Amino acid sequence: MTSLFDRPEVGGLVLPNRVVMAPMTRVRAGAGGLATPSMATYYAQRATAGLIVTEGVQPSLVGQSNPGTPGLHTDEQVAAWRPVTAAVHANGGRVFAQIMHGGRVSHPDTTGVRRSARRRCRRSGTCSPRPARGPRRCRGPWRRPRCPSTRGPTPPPPAARSTPGSTGWNCTAPTGT
Repeated sequence: MTSLFDRPEVGGLVLPNRVVMAPMTRVRAGAGGLATPSMATYYAQRATAGLIVTEGVQPSLVGQSNPGTPGLHTDEQVAAWRPVTAAVHANGGRVFAQIMHGGRVSHPDTTGVRRSARRRCRRSGTCSPRPARGPRRCRGPWRRPRCPSTRGPTPPPPAARSTPGSTGWNCTAPTGT
């Protein structure tokens, strides 16, 4: 019978147990999507899991979905992740990066750049990560029934919020979906 403490092999890597830490977005990266010392501490504290899957890491600037998420597409970002992985390895852990592209949820107010391709699926409602600029109208309703639904963006960290008590996002629920 298989036990939680068996040592499975995953892609040639032998894990110390069958416990896998699932990824969750923590929105704690530094400016420029750099991993921080607090991220190294966080993951190192959980190194006894058989495998840690990191929070979503953007593979390109255009792929950033939320403010405060880490990247892995510049030399500086790669260097910033080294202390994180070293801390996990020092505690006997194994860590995989979850590569996550924000797709159509990425926003020029978050990334500073516009996507070149038109959105295949449109999101209805309004959303703006910077309320001072006002909401940006997202055209809707859905055009194709196979488009996935989303729950909306994750609010930015407290330091990025525009007013006390504000979520930092100005969103209205989609209508007619």
